[in-house]
Amino acid sequence: MKLLLPLALSLAVFAGCTHDKAPEAASASASEPSAKEGWNSMKSGAKETAHGTGEVAKDAGKTVVDGAKEAGHAIKEGAVDAGHAVKAAACPVLGNKLTKTYYTKTSKSYQALLNGKNALSYDNRECFSSEANAREAGFAGTTK
Repeated sequence: MKLLLPLALSLAVFAGCTHDKAPEAASASASEPSAKEGWNSMKSGAKETAHGTGEVAKDAGKTVVDGAKEAGHAIKEGAVDAGHAVKAAACPVLGNKLTKTYYTKTSKSYQALLNGKNALSYDNRECFSSEANAREAGFAGTTK
């Protein structure tokens, strides 16, 4: 019995100490979020960040695609214009084999014939380096 009394007193003191600290712990946990609430808040924030990042990436991707399309169209137009310029330089006088008529760069129909916008097929066109060469081949000039 003599041994049990000091043990009982020790337990009473220990119990009193934890009992005195328990309200502080309870009040501290009431003002601070729990680990679960913190985790859920972090997950929610991560989802919002990922969604925002996805939207930014989507917009950036669309901008890149649109820019590439515009650049492609500009390159194509430039290539077509360059092709027309090369054809015009190589063929300053264009002759129609069917009508034996030739057209110069100053003729209204020259560009349309040169670039294939008229019904005249490539087989019916003849290219000359000068009007004199076209006349020598039997072609007559026109202002059309």
